[in-house]
Amino acid sequence: MCRFRLVGRPVPLDRRAAPEESDRLASRGLRVLAMAYKPAPPGANQLDHRDVESGLILAGLQGMIDPPQPKAIDAVGRCQRTGIPSSVLLVVEIDKAIRRRVR
Repeated sequence: MCRFRLVGRPVPLDRRAAPEESDRLASRGLRVLAMAYKPAPPGANQLDHRDVESGLILAGLQGMIDPPQPKAIDAVGRCQRTGIPSSVLLVVEIDKAIRRRVR
């Protein structure tokens, strides 16, 4: 999606740098948000999703504290007590989130 990153001005994006930084933030338990933009064409009054599917400029990554919900803590505890690894639970939740977004 992003071919450039913002460093005072758009410069070519190192395809390894953003994922590495995202992984570094996530390894500290932070939820990572990427912020990107694309200048609208002159005179554009309306944009469509297709208009921003490519050519974005990465403005930055933000790591934020996002404490687990009480029901998630309970669910992980129940899984651990029954021998289900918490990584399996995470994959299931990611899969559910992707399916919800695609619908």
